[in-house]
Amino acid sequence: EGFKNVIQIPLGFDPNYFYPDSNKRLKIRTRLGINKTVIAYFGRIVEEKGVQLLIEALYGLNDLEWIFMIDKFDEYSSNFNKKIFNLINKYNLNEKIIFVDPNHYEIASYMNAADIIVSPSISSNKWKEQYGRVPAEAMACGKIVVASDSGFLPELIKNNGYIFIEGNVIALQNILRNLILENNFSLNAKVISNFAKMNLSLVKQKTVMVNKFNQFI
Repeated sequence: EGFKNVIQIPLGFDPNYFYPDSNKRLKIRTRLGINKTVIAYFGRIVEEKGVQLLIEALYGLNDLEWIFMIDKFDEYSSNFNKKIFNLINKYNLNEKIIFVDPNHYEIASYMNAADIIVSPSISSNKWKEQYGRVPAEAMACGKIVVASDSGFLPELIKNNGYIFIEGNVIALQNILRNLILENNFSLNAKVISNFAKMNLSLVKQKTVMVNKFNQFI
């Protein structure tokens, strides 16, 4: 577009809310009766977010012990929502799913309760994953993030999570299987959280903006 002076800033999360918290983790897991690996999806239930691919991948992991945590949604509010419910029923996954309904101030607690957070977005002719607030917040909580290579996600996560080729259910399934079997979810939690805070939080956003503004003073 001809711009000569462009600077990139993160869509900063608030580190006062998003950080590793073992107390919040225990509280949510106790309340929900969870004692297994939690694979979670947070976000909109729309086709481009790829939740249908995640469900396909989970079907191939039925021999392992895990729980799938997903935001509660209305089966009848869209044809795509109906499709997701049909997939869940088709693969007999109901007993392995927990639907949650956290508000804005609770989402960090539920992220802490999870072990693996997946962002399986799919690009189209009209859309790519522009940023991905959920992966940034999840990493801030020290969580392992598994994301597709749609849009900006690889640049966002860098070497602090796992990237698979978008749409590749088998690749996603293999990553999840290995993570569940390794069962080392807290191994690099502090490193991941620090990366997010230093590079993707409001702290970083403020620093970049102030430094830039000071050039014009």
